Amino acid sequence: MCVVKSQQPSAKLRQVGKKRSRAKDEVEQLRQQLQSLELTLSHLQQNSSKAQAQRTLTHPSNLWKRIVDRQLEQRQRSEHENARLRLMLDGQLKFARNVANMFRKRPNPMNQC
Repeated sequence: MCVVKSQQPSAKLRQVGKKRSRAKDEVEQLRQQLQSLELTLSHLQQNSSKAQAQRTLTHPSNLWKRIVDRQLEQRQRSEHENARLRLMLDGQLKFARNVANMFRKRPNPMNQC
């Protein structure tokens, strides 16, 4: 029986060693896969930026259209803001005129004595 007991821990150690070896192999395989995927991603990003630059060069009208659209939108926002500010100014001017008229029409208490 002593011999059997000494063989069991040895068998367990081999199993643990195999599991560690498999885990190490799996980690190494995943690292290699990660490097491969990162390299692929890098190539795809480079190709994408090159393609974008090429589209801009071959279709400059698209670039100008985007610029024109952005400027038109900015102009419309500015005109809308300008109209809003003019309305506010008109309201303030009317209020100031009304207050001035009230002071002119109000009788002076010093003159009545």
